[in-house]
Amino acid sequence: HYWRTLQKAELDFVLRSGGGELTAIEAKAKNMKNVAVSRSFRSFLNKYSPKNSLLINLNLRQQSSINNCKVTACTIFDISCKIV
Repeated sequence: HYWRTLQKAELDFVLRSGGGELTAIEAKAKNMKNVAVSRSFRSFLNKYSPKNSLLINLNLRQQSSINNCKVTACTIFDISCKIV
């Protein structure tokens, strides 16, 4: 699922575990120098307070904490290796 507000803020994907815990996922088709989340991503973190989130991008592998949420920046290759 994705998330969108009436003000048009949106997040690419939201996963809900069997226990009800949310994971926010944002995908960016660009190289990143550091973990920087969009206003929409930050809005979701503020409203729902997930423990973990993913920022998928082309090059950055790094972890950061934003509003007590662990934000893991990774590449699509990191994700696909865990699925296969």
